[in-house]
Amino acid sequence: MASDRTLSPETRERTTAPALSGGERGRSGGRRRSRPRAWLPLLPVTALYLVQFVLPLAVVAVTAFQTSAGPGVITSDLTLGNFRKVLTDPFYLEMLGRSFVLALGTAVLTVLLGYPIAWALARGRSWMRTVILVVVMTPLMTSSVVRSFGWMVLFDPESPILRFFGPLADERTGLMYTMPGLLIAMAHVLLPFMVLTLYGIIDRLDPTLEHASLNMGAGRVETFLRVTFPLTLGGVFAGMLLVFATAISTFVTPKLIGGTQYRVLATEIYEQSVQLLNWPLASAMALLLLLIAALTNFVYASLTRRIPGGG
Repeated sequence: MASDRTLSPETRERTTAPALSGGERGRSGGRRRSRPRAWLPLLPVTALYLVQFVLPLAVVAVTAFQTSAGPGVITSDLTLGNFRKVLTDPFYLEMLGRSFVLALGTAVLTVLLGYPIAWALARGRSWMRTVILVVVMTPLMTSSVVRSFGWMVLFDPESPILRFFGPLADERTGLMYTMPGLLIAMAHVLLPFMVLTLYGIIDRLDPTLEHASLNMGAGRVETFLRVTFPLTLGGVFAGMLLVFATAISTFVTPKLIGGTQYRVLATEIYEQSVQLLNWPLASAMALLLLLIAALTNFVYASLTRRIPGGG
């Protein structure tokens, strides 16, 4: 103890520094050894993602630039002819535009129908929330094929509900093979996604902001237009993005309701790949759909930076 007190501060620092450095090296070495173990649980998910998404997408991307020499026959010759055919042929251009209009119309219709439902779900009483949640979630428990067949029965020319649609229905086919019929069926299928997205935004909205607006003399309509709706606009765009991306690539409902008379790009991809076995052309169409979804996501990200609470 006496010898320790006689050491100068510089000497004590030199004698204790190696011990501290060694301890730090031990701790850092332990952290380095534990890092690989932290990644181990992610390896199965990463492998599954690579096998089920990245690898098939890479195969589709390569096939889109190859040449079809007949049904099910692909040559190694690289070409842009598949994309040129889709982007220049009036038949495919009309189909592409129809797909875009259908997806955008479905997104707008689900906003108009889903916002009041989401509002009631977020602001209603507990029993009302339960009823609305059951009604909204029940379609998700039913196959889209079953729901589409149900609409086919309702859209029949002899169906009594067609009197409510007036000029929208065709005399010979009713609402089958028409844009209004497709919009109604698609909105029914995708409405739960919009409602749940809007509900998450509206439920987090502070009600005191609306009360403050009402106390300052604004009416309910003005409060909604100037306070509530702008603060939930991020949820509106998020729901529209989700519905749009799903609707533009949906196959079952357009195939059953639209049939061969009202074809969209998703049904044409199925026909080219499964029936005609023109895999390069189908792959080019699939990449175009993926590009449209990516551009829509980019537009959504740009818009959310300019609105309150958008991110």
